[in-house]
Amino acid sequence: MVQIAAAKLRDAGIKLLAIDFDQTLVSTHTGGVWQKTAEVLAQRVRPCMKRLVRTAIAHGINVAIVTFSPQVELISEVLALSFPTDWHQARARSPSIVSYRSQILVRGLDKSWAYHGDGTCDGKQPHLASVAEELSLRRATLVTKKSTLLVDDDVNNIERALRHGVNAVLCSPQDPTSVERGIDALLETATATTPRFKEEEKAHCYYY
Repeated sequence: MVQIAAAKLRDAGIKLLAIDFDQTLVSTHTGGVWQKTAEVLAQRVRPCMKRLVRTAIAHGINVAIVTFSPQVELISEVLALSFPTDWHQARARSPSIVSYRSQILVRGLDKSWAYHGDGTCDGKQPHLASVAEELSLRRATLVTKKSTLLVDDDVNNIERALRHGVNAVLCSPQDPTSVERGIDALLETATATTPRFKEEEKAHCYYY
């Protein structure tokens, strides 16, 4: 089912899947002060989110972790531990395929990046805009608000994203099927209005 959802997202024009870390990618809230090892935290990565990340990248969708946590190095270690076999499997199929882990961008509050555009700094919009800028510069990929999907457990982040024209799906920590159902609902709404997010709509929804 997750693979079908990823294919539908790609067909709907989604180019960036942005995922929150605490209580979304992982099933706990670190509070940005995790004291245990990355290995222990990696054990709390949700299986459904792991499948979603893998299938999204396999379908050509860029993936980023957007978080208010300053522990970006820790998060990067968790990602490396969570996707260890993908690189070996990909390399066995084709030496030109890069690892899934290397394709996952991370934006947290570690002061390693800054957004200098003219867009809003409300919620996680700076995180998303920064990712969009990097994808444009390093991968020649144009990512807009309409081609972005944010998955987050915080209702406030979801509401802010929607208010600024970004697609967003709420992740319920108690319901492992919430994200998949949210994606289905989003795509049904999009299909009811247009079979694909229109290019002319995207043109007015740049992050910059």
